[in-house]
Amino acid sequence: MPSGLGRLTSLQTLSVFVVGKGIGCKLNDLNGLKCLRGKLAIQNLENVKRVEDSVGINLKEKSNLRELKLVWNDQEAEAGREKHHVNVLETLQPHQHLKCLSIHGYKGERFPGWLMKDLPLLTNLVMEEMHDLRFIDVEQTNSERGGSHHQHFPLLEELKLSNFNNLESWATTKEESLAVVLPCLLNLTISDCPKLTSMPLLPSLEKCVLDKCSEKLVHSLMLQQQQQQLISSSPSTSSSSGPTTATSTLKYLNIEACNDLICLSDQVFQGLTGLLELEITNCVSLTTLSGLQHLTSLQTLSLTCCEELHMLEGFDSPTSLQSLLIEKIPKLKSLPEGLQNAATLTKIHISFCEGLVALPECLENLTKLWIVGCWNLMTWPIGLLRNNRMSVVDLALSGCSSLLSLPEELQHLTSLQILGIMFFEDLTSLPEWLGNLTFLKSLGIVGCPNLGSLQCLTSLQWLYISGCDKLTPRCKKNIGEDWPYISHIPNIRVDDVRIQ
Repeated sequence: MPSGLGRLTSLQTLSVFVVGKGIGCKLNDLNGLKCLRGKLAIQNLENVKRVEDSVGINLKEKSNLRELKLVWNDQEAEAGREKHHVNVLETLQPHQHLKCLSIHGYKGERFPGWLMKDLPLLTNLVMEEMHDLRFIDVEQTNSERGGSHHQHFPLLEELKLSNFNNLESWATTKEESLAVVLPCLLNLTISDCPKLTSMPLLPSLEKCVLDKCSEKLVHSLMLQQQQQQLISSSPSTSSSSGPTTATSTLKYLNIEACNDLICLSDQVFQGLTGLLELEITNCVSLTTLSGLQHLTSLQTLSLTCCEELHMLEGFDSPTSLQSLLIEKIPKLKSLPEGLQNAATLTKIHISFCEGLVALPECLENLTKLWIVGCWNLMTWPIGLLRNNRMSVVDLALSGCSSLLSLPEELQHLTSLQILGIMFFEDLTSLPEWLGNLTFLKSLGIVGCPNLGSLQCLTSLQWLYISGCDKLTPRCKKNIGEDWPYISHIPNIRVDDVRIQ
C-alpha cells in the first residue's frame, strides 16, 4: 500500500490495510483516519516492529467500525516474539460498539483483558491459528473465581475456534471454564483443537460443529446439554402452571475427524431431545453408536467414512426421521430393525457399505432411494420398489451378487424423475420399458462397460455417462451411432466432459 494514507482524513471506507515493510504503510498511518466505518482488516501485523507504532492508531476512538479483522502471517515467529504479539494486540483495542472480531495467527500466550470485558455488543468472534495459547481467559478477577456464573460476551451469537494446537480450556481450570456463561451463543465451530476438553456454559446453543477435536470435548458438550435440559425442566424454573418437559436447544450437530472418539452412547445422546440433524464423518475409531432412541426430534441422520463402526443401537421407533445417509461404513452388516417403523422416512441413501448383507423392505412413502456399492447384499430389497412405486422420484441402484440386471419392478415407478444405473458389468442393453417412464428427466449410467447402445428417451433433460467403454464412442456428437437418440437432450456429459 502507498505511504501517506493517513493524510486522507475524510476516508470512510477502507476494507483492507496492509502493514508494510521499509517504506510501505506503517500501522500508525491509521491514526488520522477517524471517519472509518463498516469493515476493516489489518494484515501483516508481523511487520509491526515496535509497539510504539501501534499505540497511536486509536481504534478505540473509531466508533463507526463494526467489523475488525487482525491478521499475523508469520508462520514461524522469531524467539521472544510472543510477548511482542501480546503487547501489539493490547494496543489494538477497538471501540465497544464493535459487532464482529476476527483474529488470525496471533502468537501470544494470553489475550489482553479488553477482549473478554470491553466488547459488550460483539455478536461474532473468530480466532484462528494460535498455536501457543493454552487458555482463552487467564485474567478472571477474584470475584469471578468465587464460584458463581459470570457472563462473557453477553450478545455473542457465533464463535469459531480453529487451529489451536495447545488450547486446553476456556479458563485455567475446568471448574473456572464452567463458571463462565456465553448466554446468547447460537453457533459454535471448533476445528483442530485436539487438547481442548471443555467449554463455558452455552445455554442457547443451536448449532455445533466439532472437527478434529477430542472425545472428551464431545462428551463434555453433550453432557452440558443434558444438564441444561434438567435445569430447564426442574420445578424451580418451570412456569406457574406446573413443571414442563424441556427439550435441548441444540438442533444441529456435526462431528468430523475426531479420531479418538470410540463410542457415542446413551449418556451422550440422552440430553439431545431437540436435535434435528446429526452428521458424523471420518471418525475412524468410532465403533458403536447407541442411544439413538433419545433423539426423539431427529429428522436427518448422516454417517460417513467411519471405518470401524459396526453397530447402530436404539433405533426402536424413530418417529421423526426423514432422511438417512449411510456411506462408506464397511463393517456395518445390518440396519436396526426398528427402522421399519420410521413412518416419516422419505429419503434413504446407502452407498459403499461392503459388509451390509440385508436391508429392510417394509418402508413406504419414500421419494429418494439410493442403494449403491453394497456388493454383498444377500437379497436385494425388491420390496422397497414395490411399496414405493407411486412415490419414488429419485432412484440409484447398482449391481451386486444378488442383482445382476435391472429389476422389472422399475417399470412401475410412475413418478420417477431421476435414475442412476451403476456398476452393472453384465448389462448389454437398456430394457425397452425404460422409454415408458414419461416423467424421467435425468439419467446417469456409470461403470457399465458392456452396455452397447441407448434408446430414445424423449423426456430426458440430463444425461450423464461415465466408465462405459462401449457406449462412450457411440455418443460422440454428430458422428456417434447413438447420437440421433440423444441429440434432443439439452445437457449431456460423457466421462466428465460436457458435449452438449
